[in-house]
Amino acid sequence: MSLDEVFGCILFANANSGDYSPENLEGVERTLGLGQGKLECHSVVTKDPRDLKSEVQKVQEQGNFPDLVGIIGGDGSVMEVITAIENTWSRQPAYYLVFPDSGGTMKTAHNYLSAGKSSQEIAKYVAKAVSLNEPLRYKTMPVIDVTVDGIQNKRCQTVGFGIVPNLLLLYEGMTVERCLDLERELQQGKPGEYHEIAKKFTKDLRKPNRLSALKIGASTFRNIFHGHNSWEQYFFSRGLDVEIVIDDEEVETFLPERYQQKLPTGIYAASFGQVNIGLPKKLTLLPQADQDPEKIPAVFTYGSARQTALQVLKTVVGWNMDHASYLRFTKMTLHSDKAIACNVNGDAVYGKYFAIRSAGERKFIVG
Repeated sequence: MSLDEVFGCILFANANSGDYSPENLEGVERTLGLGQGKLECHSVVTKDPRDLKSEVQKVQEQGNFPDLVGIIGGDGSVMEVITAIENTWSRQPAYYLVFPDSGGTMKTAHNYLSAGKSSQEIAKYVAKAVSLNEPLRYKTMPVIDVTVDGIQNKRCQTVGFGIVPNLLLLYEGMTVERCLDLERELQQGKPGEYHEIAKKFTKDLRKPNRLSALKIGASTFRNIFHGHNSWEQYFFSRGLDVEIVIDDEEVETFLPERYQQKLPTGIYAASFGQVNIGLPKKLTLLPQADQDPEKIPAVFTYGSARQTALQVLKTVVGWNMDHASYLRFTKMTLHSDKAIACNVNGDAVYGKYFAIRSAGERKFIVG
């Protein structure tokens, strides 16, 4: 696609991400401005997801949709910006542009998209391509569509069940006992009521800062390895009692024989290969996920929480986990007789029926 007319660009910068600085933002914006008047660019600095959603909503109300969206921040910022846009705007941008060295703690999406280039190099490339009316080089990454109980629809990059949302709630300050209390109360509700029930338990939770996250992480791993209470062992090691259908076939069709009669303890699907689960290294829970862009990659874990925690360390060097099965799908549905939690881009949603499919691929400029 050639840029044969003026392109609108918005840079979304997360002021609270890793090594963000106003100077980096100004430098990127200044470099993009070298596009000889063909790239109209302005920046929006946000402090939290609520702030970001407000700014995204303003664009929708004004109808001034940009052709290019730049993202300055880490993996969390990338997911938050794309998710906010996908769930709000009536017109999607032609391209996204992720700046790799301009903020953020985890940068696995950057590693996939930036091809080793710096933010300034990518900005110069875009400015030059715009000024010369040249096609832009890009990679594609799918967006995941999740429908909950047929009444709630979300767009995202990561989806998790079982141990995944449970660890998320502990990470944000819930105790195991309170998580089980929430599950019991959810069973008294009906689809459409689950969100309000969960709010009573989670309304005071906050995303932890780095220090508190380390403390919570240490406490969680200690409970996984040394918890002696029966309800702790149940919480961390129980299987997901759900009916799973993948591409209109029973899930057993896609699994090795040794797992066909077992309940998975966790399910994780993502639109790109590396996954941020809190460790300060590049993780590869979904190896070579980008090799089949038309399908969504997923991993099913079958070990106990202790076994899974130990196996996650193998992913740091790019090895597959034991007690796990990897697959790819076009559509996956999960049905449960009781309400279960689903982690959608770091937010817990609750329901009995989940349909997960690709919402199409988005273009990311790679420089």
